[in-house]
Amino acid sequence: MVRIYGDSTGDLTEELIRDNDITIIPLYVTMGNFTGRDGIEVKPSDIFRWTAYSEDIPKTAAFSPDDAAKALCAARDKGDDVVFIGISEELSSCCNSVRLGAEAIGWEDHVHVVDSRNLCSGIGILLLHAAALAREGMSAGQIAEETGKMAGRIRSSFVIDTLDFLAKGGRCSSVTAVVGKALKIKPRIAVKDGAMCVDKKYRGDIAAVTKHYLKDLKKELLRADRNCIFLVRAGYPEELFEEAVRMVEELGHFDRIMTAEAGAIISTHCGPGTIGVFYADAEA
Repeated sequence: MVRIYGDSTGDLTEELIRDNDITIIPLYVTMGNFTGRDGIEVKPSDIFRWTAYSEDIPKTAAFSPDDAAKALCAARDKGDDVVFIGISEELSSCCNSVRLGAEAIGWEDHVHVVDSRNLCSGIGILLLHAAALAREGMSAGQIAEETGKMAGRIRSSFVIDTLDFLAKGGRCSSVTAVVGKALKIKPRIAVKDGAMCVDKKYRGDIAAVTKHYLKDLKKELLRADRNCIFLVRAGYPEELFEEAVRMVEELGHFDRIMTAEAGAIISTHCGPGTIGVFYADAEA
C-alpha cells in the first residue's frame, strides 16, 4: 500500500485530509515562551490574538528528523511505501527532515520525497492528486514522478493587507515594507522557482484590491486545469471572501472550487487580510 504524507503548510481541511487518508506532519510555531504544533496547539486565531498585543510576530520552525521518523514508523510497521510532498525547500527544511527521518528508521528505500516548490494549497492540490493516484493503484515511485511533474504546473499567488508580517518573518525586505506602508500598497505575492516574490503592487482597500487581483488572473484561470482551484484566506473578511468565490464561479471554468483557511504557519508569515488563489496550469 502507498501512503501519502504532507506537512501542515498544505492547508487542506480536516475533511479532505480524512477522506483522502493523508497523514500530516505539523510544523512548529513559537509565541513568546510557548511553542506548539501548527493546527494542533496553535490555530490562526491564536496568531492574530497574540500579535495584537505583541510588537513581534511568532517564530516558525520545521519539524525535526525525529518528528518525521516517528510519523513514518506507522507506515514502516505496516510495510507501506510513502510519498511525502512538502513545502518548497527554498522556504523550509521539512523535505530534508523526512529524508533523514526515513534513514533513521531504515525505511529510506520506501519513502519518496517530492519538493512541491510551493506552499499552502499549492501543496494541497498536489496532495489530493497523489492520493487519487494511490487509489488508482500506482506505485510510490510512479506517484512521486507524476506529482513532481505536476508541481511545475502549480500556480500560487496571494494579496496581503500589510507587509509587516512578511518583513518581520524575513520573507520580504524591510525597505519594501516601509514603501508599502507609505504608499498604502497591497502587494501580490507569487511563488516562483520555489520562492516568494512581489509580483505586482495594488493600491486601495483590500476589497477593491481583491477585485483587481481576480480580474488580472482571469485570462490565466480560463487556461487552467479545470479539475479544481483553491481560494484560501487568512484573517480575511468572510463576506469579501464569499464575493471572491462568486467571481471565480462566474467564470464557469472549474469543476471544483475549493476553499480553505490558512493554517498558523502561513498566517504567521502573511498576516491578517490575506487572500490567495491556487491552481494548476492545464497540461500542454
